[in-house]
Amino acid sequence: MEETSELMFLLSSTDRLKMLYALREENLRPSRLSSKLSITVQETSRQLSRLQTAGLVERDSRGLYRLTRFGRVVLQLLPPFDFLVQRKKYLLSHDLSFIPPEFVERIGELVQNEYVETVGRVLDHFEQVLSEARQYVWLMADQVLMLDAVTEKLLDGGPVSWRIIIPAAVAKEEDYRLPPNDFKGRVELGLLGDVKLGMSLNEKTAGVTFPDKDGRVDFDSGLRSSDPSFHRWCEDLFLFQWNSAKKVF
Repeated sequence: MEETSELMFLLSSTDRLKMLYALREENLRPSRLSSKLSITVQETSRQLSRLQTAGLVERDSRGLYRLTRFGRVVLQLLPPFDFLVQRKKYLLSHDLSFIPPEFVERIGELVQNEYVETVGRVLDHFEQVLSEARQYVWLMADQVLMLDAVTEKLLDGGPVSWRIIIPAAVAKEEDYRLPPNDFKGRVELGLLGDVKLGMSLNEKTAGVTFPDKDGRVDFDSGLRSSDPSFHRWCEDLFLFQWNSAKKVF
């Protein structure tokens, strides 16, 4: 714990973090690093010495500083903290505790995101996913959303395949049955005992909404992005849920 605290203390300095990120891009002498970050050469040398002692940077035979292999790994682990700080207000009012640990560990993949506020904008993303899909549409919610829009898109035909996840209780209450023959096997429906996420994605963009403090999926706000890492996180989490769902057709 003591060594971990020391490392976290080193990373708590904005100047030291800037140095590490600069050295990730290129190897630099102290004078060049000083100029790049607008820090005195004396202060730059002092901070480099601390980072070197911690094993984060090293100096080569030409006098250039560079990240060590350990330093590169440390920087790769920082995006989750960037995301947590970036969306602190949102996370204080939403519950992510049910997400499998492996996805929490990958939460930094969501760092390139757009915060979507109001149910109107959330549904706008939903409609965008439907209209722009060329390969697939995957939907998950704790209720049946915009069934008319979904049905209209399905009736358009085309090569788009569909996967939809809803709670088993909702399927029973709504008598939610899509006739497979009409859609030539392009639609798959999966039922879960409990759905705590709202997700809508196609091959290019993804959006996710988390439950509020009371455990209800909050369609008044969410996150969306076309960033590949964000999309991969959502895609993998959807598949995790899909693999646990009972397939109806």
